[in-house]
Amino acid sequence: MNNTARKDYGANYITVKVAHADGSEVHFLIKKSIKMKWMKEDFAKRTKKSWHFLVFLTEEFERVKNDDTAITLQLRDGARILVYENEHSG
Repeated sequence: MNNTARKDYGANYITVKVAHADGSEVHFLIKKSIKMKWMKEDFAKRTKKSWHFLVFLTEEFERVKNDDTAITLQLRDGARILVYENEHSG
């Protein structure tokens, strides 16, 4: 990979750490323009949880919506997203 390709790759992608309250953590290399729904679904699949019952928050405790991107959330490389299970009564 030449230097120009590396610069382009670095400019368009960031690493995001997604940490669940139970201590599990998954690292994602994501394109800045990709919708967070993809990351949420993949995190749930990897941790064997239903993403519909998970709440994703930025380090500033802003809720991560499905249509959000790293750009709209102003995430930087190495950003951390916190995950909590949504308490619901049945």
